[in-house]
Amino acid sequence: MRLRPPHWMTACLVAVSCLVSAGCNSYPRNGSTPIGYAPGNPQYGYPQPGYLPISNPGGGLPIVWVPSNPAPVPGNPSPTNPQPPDQPVVLKPVPPNPDPGGNPNPTVPISNPKPNPPTPIDYRAKWVPWTLPPVGAAVATGVNSPNQVAAAEEFQEAVATASDSELQVDGSSSSPAQDLRWRGGKILQNLSYVNLYLGGEAAGWTLNEVEKIDTSLEAALTDLHLNHVLMQYFDNQPIGTAALASHPLTGPSPQVVSRGDLQHYMQHFADKGYLNGFDLNSTIFNFLLPSGIILSDADQPANASSSSPEYAGTNQSVQAETSDSTAGLGGYHGSIRYKGRTLYYSVEVYSERRADGLVNGIPVFPEPWKNICATLYHQVCEFRTDPDVEDALRDPLSPNAERFLGWTSDVGEEIGDYPLRSGVALKDVVIEVPLANGQGMVPIQLNYSNAVHGPQGPIPAPNPPAVR
Repeated sequence: MRLRPPHWMTACLVAVSCLVSAGCNSYPRNGSTPIGYAPGNPQYGYPQPGYLPISNPGGGLPIVWVPSNPAPVPGNPSPTNPQPPDQPVVLKPVPPNPDPGGNPNPTVPISNPKPNPPTPIDYRAKWVPWTLPPVGAAVATGVNSPNQVAAAEEFQEAVATASDSELQVDGSSSSPAQDLRWRGGKILQNLSYVNLYLGGEAAGWTLNEVEKIDTSLEAALTDLHLNHVLMQYFDNQPIGTAALASHPLTGPSPQVVSRGDLQHYMQHFADKGYLNGFDLNSTIFNFLLPSGIILSDADQPANASSSSPEYAGTNQSVQAETSDSTAGLGGYHGSIRYKGRTLYYSVEVYSERRADGLVNGIPVFPEPWKNICATLYHQVCEFRTDPDVEDALRDPLSPNAERFLGWTSDVGEEIGDYPLRSGVALKDVVIEVPLANGQGMVPIQLNYSNAVHGPQGPIPAPNPPAVR
């Protein structure tokens, strides 16, 4: 793929040389009944299954029950052949007068260390639409230049003739020279994100597909072993991610979406009040394009014109060749400054091999939702480690532009870029990985790790902190 400088720092996927309760077990009775305490009102007990019938001795420090060496509890014989929880548990002292019924020897419940299954998300109840702005008078697709058409044709031919094992990413082997360095800009130890599905169900999105993307992305971004890779860029401090409710975007159905359109959409959402209540300093709004929509990185809107100069993303004096998703563009992230605020966004292509033969985006997985999830993971991780890259691009000729950057390499690549330039097959970088909690697999793109000077993840323990 051919990326327009200097937007190669914000593009998602770089195309290529070739292309690119524990239920209660049976315990001996000792004359007492397991009693729990009603949530929010521990003074009133009621029978509660799933707890061992162990009487609290009353007063003193809590008793720690280590499964391998149970502590004796006065007044209660040790259970025969118990099957205790996996981890030590603490018996909390009984509150005063815990049993209004006068039971002189109430029992204390032991917390089950295994979390309850999460409550299923009602996506239809949360599927509150946001409206897109009307199509403006000025329309410029930004995908018709001769060079761009030639690049797209070259990309399509390469994809059509290459096998999966031949799909390579551009660049050289990993080395310490490509390690990321902190340039002094903002980074986000904790962040939030909102997924915005362009067109909603009218554009072909199904709630089943939305649920797969949303749940898999949240699982990946909160996975302990994957976050161990990222923690090196935060002095090995824990990082946090909050997944906020997704929304369908209703209104005009564009055939091409450009960077200029996305900036205009963000301006419109701010004016409509959709962004009120969000922490805009640490929240990114992810635009997910439906099947068949082409993404361009052109600064000019393809579907609307803006009345405000604030939304403009890049200094037009450095305007260069643009790229689009028919030539291997998978997505990018950026920001706008509007009415004194910085608004962050990303965009992801519905990467697929269509029935008509057209390849849009970078379809590594046969299931498009997995490609979208991997692209989203890439973009949110780049937002975390380099959120203000667009500020550096607004005036790239300024000697102070670098101060806006977070973690980037000496040649300007972000945490998600270099793994796509390491001379390996895409299928070795865009992969499914097991979750640390054992709850299945999630599709991601590996991030760059200074610790191994290349793609890494997931790992059971954090790397040493990256040198700033």
